[in-house]
Amino acid sequence: ATNRELIIKVITGCLPIGEFPFEVITEKERKKIVAGLLHFKIRQYENTDETEKVLVYGKPFVDAPTLMDFLAATPDEEFEVLTQPLLDRLIKIFEVFGFVVRPLIDPITMLPYSSKVCRNISVPKGCYKPTGNECTVLHCDDIMRDGSKKADFRLPLGLEGMEYHQISACIQLEDGGYRPDDLIIHELRYSSELENNFYGEGGWRYPGERVKAYRNHLHTPVLRLCYFFSTLNFHDVKGGHPLAQRLNFSVFFIYVPASNTLYYYN
Repeated sequence: ATNRELIIKVITGCLPIGEFPFEVITEKERKKIVAGLLHFKIRQYENTDETEKVLVYGKPFVDAPTLMDFLAATPDEEFEVLTQPLLDRLIKIFEVFGFVVRPLIDPITMLPYSSKVCRNISVPKGCYKPTGNECTVLHCDDIMRDGSKKADFRLPLGLEGMEYHQISACIQLEDGGYRPDDLIIHELRYSSELENNFYGEGGWRYPGERVKAYRNHLHTPVLRLCYFFSTLNFHDVKGGHPLAQRLNFSVFFIYVPASNTLYYYN
């Protein structure tokens, strides 16, 4: 993505994926961040196992049982210091392209949503579960869908009655020297009519047979580059080398066209 028009096409799902054609962090910065992450507690993502390894640093909104649990969670100061420069870099890039960039704010407490997560994902080529089914983490991400599962959820500031789009902006931090798993973007986009098809613990998985009729697009992450895509498109991560270490930093941005604003959270 080299101009604002292309970025908006990705944000709105008209194009499957965008990538800035320049490194957003230096090799020295990358190594420092990766080394620093080794000191933090990492946890297995819910309803995954060693065949579908998804490890998470940080506190994603989707995992919190309630909105207040999420807002009141004490951030790890060391993790914040380590990853804040990455968020700052992304904010500046989007501002250069003419977007207003703001934190996502709860309207009652006026507390910001936390916004920085790192994930280590490994769903290698040829991976099959004990049931014989192919490994997959096919899903979509939508703040309204995730929020609807929390009894105390209310619309954040700036989203009331507004059309919105959601993207994930990711910076590849590590691959272990091997080809990492691809990001696979399907042209099927989330709508409430599809809700009954979700399954599994937490209700975040989507059946692969439901997307087979739609075209998909593959993207192999490259170290130090930032790629971004609409999370309302169903997407999967898989197919890399079994020894790859696919570690990335990611932030959700919600785009409101009426205010030309990107609100960040995760």
